[in-house]
Amino acid sequence: MGCSAGWWLDRRVLHTPSRLHQATGQQVELRIKQYEEFAKDLSTFIFEAEIQHEFLSADWATSEGRVETVKSYNAAITVLRSKELVYLAWAERYWGSAQLPAFESIVQRVKEVDEAVHAFNDNKITREKLTALHERTSKLRAETRALLAPRKTRRALAGA
Repeated sequence: MGCSAGWWLDRRVLHTPSRLHQATGQQVELRIKQYEEFAKDLSTFIFEAEIQHEFLSADWATSEGRVETVKSYNAAITVLRSKELVYLAWAERYWGSAQLPAFESIVQRVKEVDEAVHAFNDNKITREKLTALHERTSKLRAETRALLAPRKTRRALAGA
């Protein structure tokens, strides 16, 4: 955020250390809250996409169970897609424009996973569709992990 974001602060806040500290603390708290919200929403979506793959791949899944998983998936994608521009604004404003390409890539991956899920709307389950859903979800998970837990991801890659 740096000095450029200070333009909105009232002169009294800039010249009163306790108020500046309070405003800065509130900004940090807001960033953390927004980051956690984004991470939770994205994690929920990835989980729901993986459940879609599991149920579509399984012989044991009932049609009632599949209906419930579709409802859960639809709720997750609706949350994520309805906040898409908000997440991108947060990424640029609070986490820096250097992070924006990673966020944009994740948004694109979400759309690709959703497209793979929608391919099953014809009620025909094929190995190709299952593979596409699995691969797209795996790519989304990897990019998400790289963004949300970069040190852990680097250590995992180094150990591989």
